[in-house]
Amino acid sequence: MDNTGQGFLTFGGDYRIHREYSKPCGHFFKRPIEYLSVLDLLFTGFDLSEFYLSNLEDQGRSPLNREHELLDLVFAGQTSLDIIQELLPKEIQVLEKTLALEFRYIPAKTGQGKFMTILTDITKERELAAMIAEEEERNTMIIKVATDRDGFLLFLREMEELFQSVHAVLSQDPDAMDLNELFRYYHTIKGGAASYGLKAVAQFSHEIENKLEEIRRDKLEMGVALLQDLVKETSALQQLLSETLKQLSGILSEDEWRQSERVYQVRESKFLNIEQLLIKNLPEQFIEEIHNSFESMRKQPIGRILQKYAVTAKDLAGELNKPIEVLLQGGEIEVSFDRLSPFFGSMIHLIRNAVDHGLEAPEKRLMLGKTETCQIQIEAEACNQSLKLRIMDDGSGIDIARVRQKALTKKLASESFLAQASETEIMNLIFEPGFSTRDDVSKLSGRGVGLDAVKIAVEALQGVIEIQSQPNLGTTFEITIPNVL
Repeated sequence: MDNTGQGFLTFGGDYRIHREYSKPCGHFFKRPIEYLSVLDLLFTGFDLSEFYLSNLEDQGRSPLNREHELLDLVFAGQTSLDIIQELLPKEIQVLEKTLALEFRYIPAKTGQGKFMTILTDITKERELAAMIAEEEERNTMIIKVATDRDGFLLFLREMEELFQSVHAVLSQDPDAMDLNELFRYYHTIKGGAASYGLKAVAQFSHEIENKLEEIRRDKLEMGVALLQDLVKETSALQQLLSETLKQLSGILSEDEWRQSERVYQVRESKFLNIEQLLIKNLPEQFIEEIHNSFESMRKQPIGRILQKYAVTAKDLAGELNKPIEVLLQGGEIEVSFDRLSPFFGSMIHLIRNAVDHGLEAPEKRLMLGKTETCQIQIEAEACNQSLKLRIMDDGSGIDIARVRQKALTKKLASESFLAQASETEIMNLIFEPGFSTRDDVSKLSGRGVGLDAVKIAVEALQGVIEIQSQPNLGTTFEITIPNVL
């Protein structure tokens, strides 16, 4: 066995590695391993006692307690390796190597059997897979940016503003800082980056959110040292974004993606100067026509943004294995992107919320008599000078009872309010900072941040956002923003 390139070791019920093991094991671990605890060697960070085998209970066997370890069950003859195999680690990192693990149980004719573990060096395979995945991610990012070049430049301007806002909050005294505001900014950065395939930026933002969550739960104290860490991490996040953008040099010039708000304002001022010059020097009867012409040049079809979010919805649904159809309507309506930019930046949260929370898994949809393919519809409508946007899904709808229970648990509403509140009032609690119906946090949701960011962006434009929802039929978010058309 020493010549196979694989490592072989055995251990018994005391979990001590037997003296006879193959030479590659010594090479892998760079030391002798006889009599070492296999739990320390192979299961570091893998808490066996956390797992419960509910299928054993289904078979009428006695329930497990937390002190039992999975392998003890096999040694004791209470279960077979086949049943617990999926709960054992498949790979481990040892020094600079990645090792695949395979466990086999060798029963004894009398007494207790032993486990044999086969260790295979798969470092090169994993490195190659990582290189392929990195290249695929880069190609995906390039395609997303190339197909929505103008939208991406708008996204970069939004990022510039968001980072300025983050630094403004971080410059405040820790006691006066609005943690929910900070959450909204990072969450919007994460969502925007993910929508264009900037996965490293989205992941880094997610990690900063993790730290903010620790602060919100009082597991970390917001002091000067932690504040300095957040400032450094935010600067590092900006640097990561800049480095990521260098991969797009063939699509965007450096001047374009380095374009700051100051340069953009100069261009805008020149635009306004020309408009004012014409108005000042031409007869009065032409003024309204000139103004309308310049206003028209500032506007672009809203379909450009809606198409971006349609692609985002499909990408997110693909990650969650939810077949989806996205329908767009009203894309020809022209709006001023400059004025609506903050809202468009937050709109990503409505899409992520619909895909992650609203839409059911295919098997559940079939059980409910629905088609396997989910549907999201994004509609734009012009009403006088107002813009109406509707984001509709055909998912599970909002669970009023669960919203009520979560609001009470998170102390976002009192028992007396919840007892007499209407369904509409209870549904509106999902806009409260920190609200989420999820019990865990994923890369898509669970922070209780996204929807309050949408509401704040809408209200900043003197708009309103309303919800309509029916169990198992779906949810509609309707946004009305006045005086933008």
